[in-house]
Amino acid sequence: MATQPYFLNGVRVPGVTTVLGGNLGWSKDALMAWANREGLAGRNIRDRGPKEIAADVGTAGHAMMEAYVQETDPYACPQLTSLTADEQEQACAAFLAFRRWKKINRLNIVATEVFLVDEEMETGGCIDALALDESDEAPVLDLVDYKTGKGVYAEAVCQGATYTTFTERLLSEAWGTPVLLG
Repeated sequence: MATQPYFLNGVRVPGVTTVLGGNLGWSKDALMAWANREGLAGRNIRDRGPKEIAADVGTAGHAMMEAYVQETDPYACPQLTSLTADEQEQACAAFLAFRRWKKINRLNIVATEVFLVDEEMETGGCIDALALDESDEAPVLDLVDYKTGKGVYAEAVCQGATYTTFTERLLSEAWGTPVLLG
């Protein structure tokens, strides 16, 4: 959930979202241009507008999911309690959708906030969760990345694919046998 530096052999390497943002067309240039236009129009981008509120609601929803998986009180998260009543309602709706999704998919979350650094790509990342899907005859290990937005965006798909590659490579190396995530 929180940004953290990633290191490989003592050297700082970028995170997956940084690489995606800087190299695949999702750069911060558009955001900088927007901020400039807002400033020229006399608007303060530090004011908490709709985008910031949505981000705060998403962060709270994510924190609630993490707390629930860690078996702590999701409704006591400071990210939730700092929101307005309406914003809390939105975060709780995201959290309840997560609980329904988890129940329907019968996932047993076995690890959370898994920080990885991939030597080949010289990039780091943090997986929200790894889960065992025991709905079929043989259990399958799945990568779970919590998303609270209104849609699935290209950047999220690339992020998930990259995390899957990292995880499969690291687990295959550690276990000495090929590992494919579900």
